[in-house]
Amino acid sequence: MTTTLVILGSPRKGANSETIAMAMAEESKKKGNTIKTYRLNDLKNARGCQGCNACKKKGFCITKDDHAQILDDVRGADSIIIASPTYYGEVSGQLRLFMDRLYCFLDGSMRSTMPTGKKLAIAVTCMSGLDGAKSVADWIEKIWSKYYGLETVGRIVRGNSGAPTDASGDAEVMDQAKTIGAKL
Repeated sequence: MTTTLVILGSPRKGANSETIAMAMAEESKKKGNTIKTYRLNDLKNARGCQGCNACKKKGFCITKDDHAQILDDVRGADSIIIASPTYYGEVSGQLRLFMDRLYCFLDGSMRSTMPTGKKLAIAVTCMSGLDGAKSVADWIEKIWSKYYGLETVGRIVRGNSGAPTDASGDAEVMDQAKTIGAKL
């Protein structure tokens, strides 16, 4: 069974980045993929990387919090959708906290221990500052592709979003999301 993992970084349910990511996921589901979704803002006990380096000896993060299950699911997923709005030209705090935990997928020589062959899709939105949002998407792609070897099958960077939920009415963006989701 093929699994697509959706990691939503927005603190708002139904936000533009989530709308785009879920359109990607829906198309992936039509292909027969199982969809597993995490809304990072809903986590009650989520910590950043503790820098303890225990993962370099154990092969996994020893911090027992709500991120632990997501990290297990990252290891097992066939494709991953990452979605975030931009705040001050960066990913949301919720997503940054999670991304730091990916450190556990690097061994003591800083080589990836993540299984190969995974696909990646990215959705980044902003109210303004499209160049900053593109930089955020570049950063997300760099982390997942350069360090962990995921193949990026597509990304959507949507600027001047206006209302927090107006992406659903943007036919061009929704079509792009479906095209990307079909590649997962």
